[in-house]
Amino acid sequence: MKNHFDNCFNNVVYLGQTIAGCHNIKLTSYQAVQNFLPHGGPNSPLTQNYVNSTDLKLGGVVAGQLLAAKLNTEFDECDPNFSNCETHSEDLCFSGGACNGLSVSTVISVTDYIFGNCQNKCDKGSACNLSLNDLSDCLDSFNEGTAKFGQCVAPIVRSSSETSDASIIGSVVLGLIMPVVAAL
Repeated sequence: MKNHFDNCFNNVVYLGQTIAGCHNIKLTSYQAVQNFLPHGGPNSPLTQNYVNSTDLKLGGVVAGQLLAAKLNTEFDECDPNFSNCETHSEDLCFSGGACNGLSVSTVISVTDYIFGNCQNKCDKGSACNLSLNDLSDCLDSFNEGTAKFGQCVAPIVRSSSETSDASIIGSVVLGLIMPVVAAL
């Protein structure tokens, strides 16, 4: 985990948005990530910026789900041996539920906007109207490997053969990724 974090994130990960008028939590080391997880409490948008917060309830469950999703997708992207799947996890699209038709990367991006308290700057269409609770549930199902994946509404479109691969990824590989993060 430490080597993946150092190599994939260059020792910094943001939860929320870094653009003007928005808020974020900046975690600047593997140790800061360890100190931040596991995360709980009621979901709420940030009202200021934080660096290496150790408040395990800051922002609620969604903060931990967002961090885990970013770790899972970035590790998968930067390490070709992280999973044996051809499809990067960020490109999978939810099938059903509040995030139906959205890619994992879109859900992460929207969560960054809403969690960063700058929903008005979100550029992801109607997905920007999802609640933090809905986004947290979607990210939880992705991180735990229980989400069902299918065709993306936009911008990614998959063939039927890729869709069945995505379902296998969601039920097998992603279920194995989250325990690595949970083991922090």
